[in-house]
Amino acid sequence: AWEVNPVVLEVARHVWEAGIPIAEIPERVDEPRIPRPDTEDPEIVKQWRVDCGKRNERVVASRSRRMLHARIMYMAEMFASKPFYFPHSCDFRGRIYPIPFFLQPQGCSLARGLLRFAAASTVETDEALEWFLIHGANQWGFDKVSMRKRTEWVRDNHARIMAVHTDPLDP
Repeated sequence: AWEVNPVVLEVARHVWEAGIPIAEIPERVDEPRIPRPDTEDPEIVKQWRVDCGKRNERVVASRSRRMLHARIMYMAEMFASKPFYFPHSCDFRGRIYPIPFFLQPQGCSLARGLLRFAAASTVETDEALEWFLIHGANQWGFDKVSMRKRTEWVRDNHARIMAVHTDPLDP
């Protein structure tokens, strides 16, 4: 069974409502329009049109990300208080995919971050602990070094990691 992590949901809600564009959470407002130049110089007008086209592409992409974020947050709020399961489908190659589209364990970073297993488990072996530490370093972006350096990095930054865990909204 899965459940929505209430701490991550609270942080995601705060970041969204405060309009803080971090962790792939999109900005809440569109990028402002580029004012038309006061000249009729064809080169300047042409460059303005190119810039407007690029801005419009960014705005459309941002709106799409906002809609995805809103749908994920809506589903997380809806399932926040109870464990649930994901129905899956299999393709002809034997690959398994969750059927729900937005809030799912193979979704975007926000969707994956909001989910956790409903039944907690402990790390019981030294090998499991090493892999847990490696995964932690990977999640912090410290993933282009050897496995040994990753585990050392987590151990060296344990206080910092725990400070974020204790108060994720404190800058």
